[in-house]
Amino acid sequence: MMHLGGYGMYFGLSMIGRIGGMIMMCLLLIAFVVFAIVWMSKNSNLRKSIDESQQQQSTNRAMEILNERYASGEITDEEYAKKKVELKKV
Repeated sequence: MMHLGGYGMYFGLSMIGRIGGMIMMCLLLIAFVVFAIVWMSKNSNLRKSIDESQQQQSTNRAMEILNERYASGEITDEEYAKKKVELKKV
């Protein structure tokens, strides 16, 4: 068996050094998990914001079409009012 300079199989690491290394690894793991959670949370909020923006644009376009149809006489006052209420719900 090979002699390792009196340090045995620990290669010179004391008990405090090994525990410190384990603590550092745990802290790095915790920091990584926190970073991943924050990153996913921000991306989720961004997607919601984009979806809401697209829906708002779609509603605005539908309202424009409704106004054009009313102005050209394609739909009656009653139809216009009914459809306008429906679009406001969305």
